[in-house]
Amino acid sequence: MLRNYWYIACSSRQLAESPHGAQVLDQEIVVFRDSSAKPHALLNRCCHRGVELSLGKVIEGTIACRYHGWRYAGNGQCVHIPSLSSGRGIPEGVGVPRYPCVEQDGYVWVWVDKREGNPARPPRIPQFANYRWHQGSMPMQCGVLKGIENNLDWCHPYFAHPWTHGQFFNTRFRGFRDQSYEMRRSEQGLVVFTPVTANEEEPIPEQPLIKLTFDLPNRVRAEFWKPFHLVIVMHFVPTGNNTCRFEWLISKLLPIGS
Repeated sequence: MLRNYWYIACSSRQLAESPHGAQVLDQEIVVFRDSSAKPHALLNRCCHRGVELSLGKVIEGTIACRYHGWRYAGNGQCVHIPSLSSGRGIPEGVGVPRYPCVEQDGYVWVWVDKREGNPARPPRIPQFANYRWHQGSMPMQCGVLKGIENNLDWCHPYFAHPWTHGQFFNTRFRGFRDQSYEMRRSEQGLVVFTPVTANEEEPIPEQPLIKLTFDLPNRVRAEFWKPFHLVIVMHFVPTGNNTCRFEWLISKLLPIGS
C-alpha cells in the first residue's frame, strides 16, 4: 500500500451532523465536523475502552464516545470525561491519534502516513467546478490494482457491461473490428487514448475520441467526446490487501452554464 498520498475518507455529502467511520489503508478512521463545519479525522477508537468513535455523536464541536461519553477535539485531545470526580482534571496526554484532513472537490481527504512533515494539499480533480456530478461509493471485493487495471482495459466493456457502455453498442451493431490505441507515460502515471498520433512526438489531441488517464496513487479518469462529452472520475481507496472502496463521479451531460 502506498502510504504517502492523500486518500478519500468520504464524500462531503456523507459527512453531515453525525460522525462517519471509514477504512483507509490499514487505518480505521472517524471523520466529523466541528462547530464551524470544518472536518477532522481521528483514529476510530476511544482511548478508554476501544469503542468505535463513529458510533458516538458530535457535541459542541467535539466527538463523544457512545460508551462513557469521553469527548475528543479535532486535534485528538480528550477534553471531557463525565465520570471524573469533582476537582479532578484530565490526565496529560489522554487522547487519540489525529490525521491531516482536508475538504476539497466534493470529498474529505485524509493523510495516514505517520512520518513527520506537513503534506501538500490533495491533488485537484481537474475541471471539477466545470460540471455537475453524479456521485457514489461502494465497497469492492478486489485489490486496488485490479480495480485500476479494469478501468484501463480497452477490451472488457462488451463482455462486462452489456447495454450500458458505448463500447458494447459499437461492437454489438458494427461487429468486432481491429482498433488502435496509444499509451504514453505521464508525470503521475499513464494515458491511453484513441485515435493514435502519427508519432510519439505529437501532442495528445485535446479532444480524442476516448482518453483514459491513471494518476498515482489510485485515480482513473475516463473521458469520451462523441457523441457527447462525458467525464468519469474514479478513486480506488485501499481498505485491505484484497479489498477497496470505489469512489466515483460521473459528469452530467451539460457543463454548468450550457
